[in-house]
Amino acid sequence: RLMMDCVLGSFINVFWCLAMIVFVLYVFSLLIVQGLTEYLLAEVDNLTEAYKDQYVRFFGSVSNAVITLFQATTAGIDWSEAFVVLRVAGVFPSICFLTYVIIFTISVWNIVTSTFVEKAMKLAQPDLESMIHEKNIKDAKDAGDLARLFLPFTSKNDEGDDVISFEQIRAAADQPRFRQDLTVRGVDIKNVEIFFKMLSAVNEGGVKLQTLVSACVRMKGVATSIDLQSVSFEIQMISSVMEQKFKEQDSDLFSIQQLLLERHDLELPSQGWNVDEPLLVVEPVEPKVLDVEISGGPGGASQALQNLQI
Repeated sequence: RLMMDCVLGSFINVFWCLAMIVFVLYVFSLLIVQGLTEYLLAEVDNLTEAYKDQYVRFFGSVSNAVITLFQATTAGIDWSEAFVVLRVAGVFPSICFLTYVIIFTISVWNIVTSTFVEKAMKLAQPDLESMIHEKNIKDAKDAGDLARLFLPFTSKNDEGDDVISFEQIRAAADQPRFRQDLTVRGVDIKNVEIFFKMLSAVNEGGVKLQTLVSACVRMKGVATSIDLQSVSFEIQMISSVMEQKFKEQDSDLFSIQQLLLERHDLELPSQGWNVDEPLLVVEPVEPKVLDVEISGGPGGASQALQNLQI
């Protein structure tokens, strides 16, 4: 299927390559036939019949010259046979023929070959569905390999799932073979330890094997631009939320400060929270025993309690 796609997809390249080859053949054929014609007109009486036969065979017309030049560079004939006829005619036809052989052999054929190779390489690239399928297969294989790698260091929880603790992964990381297996799969053991600490902070008592394997598969390779942008966006979101919380706390503290100052009839400081200056300094007061005279029966006790609260 790939070969058929390359052949069918290179039809346009074939057309333009043939056009370039025909153009080069036609230009050099005109130059060579023109030079031979001038020589024949000047030396027609001195030419032998054998030479005239070779001339008519190879360069009797422009079309014959095109075929001769094409054969000389595609192993149809030995180019020395045609060169013998041209060498007798003088320097100009000989130089044109040698120039054609050099240009066609070194330049034209290499250009045509590179054009087809480039087109074939583009067509040989897998399509989107094939790339997704191959990636899924590779991720599934890597997940299976990582699961088998972590399995000897896991234990069963109450629900029967395979879990691994931070101490177990640290013990596994001390083994050189374990580190090498992770490195070959594109996972740095340092990143695995840090990532495991983050997972263990959410899942206390251990992390499920499937969760750890999925995390290791996602963290393979180097960070891409989208990963860095995602981290930067999350940091900005967290910073914005924290800033809003600090503003709310500042407003709440200021409200509390106003209530306290109104109750104690103190001077209201400037609004805002200054970490260097406390909002309210309360000095310790020595406890005193208040003698309150209660009179007037039950109503007098209530009045005395209200005086104490005030």
